[in-house]
Amino acid sequence: IYLRIHANGSEDSGVHGALALVPSAENAYVGALAGDSQRLGQCVLSAYCAATGFSDRGIQFNDTMTGMNWSKIPVIILEMGFMTNQNDDTKMNDSQFQQTMVEGIANGIDAYFASV
Repeated sequence: IYLRIHANGSEDSGVHGALALVPSAENAYVGALAGDSQRLGQCVLSAYCAATGFSDRGIQFNDTMTGMNWSKIPVIILEMGFMTNQNDDTKMNDSQFQQTMVEGIANGIDAYFASV
């Protein structure tokens, strides 16, 4: 699997939570990976949100990311929270909370491989 982690941003500081970006089945480059990528995204996002308490903003399809479009294996981008939201940003910057974030991601990866 290929898992990219990012911190999101918004002009609206009230926007918060985590989401996963995955390629769609219509993606000209990695459309064949869409199903596995979506399953990976759902597993990681669900476990991450359960561990962190961040709201689950769902799976979003994106076919414009070169970092995903050249992948040969299931791929996602996990947007871990909004650095433009004070609550998300404060938590993401806390070293103890970062351990919780990592555990949530690892649990999601384990769940994905258990489902394959």
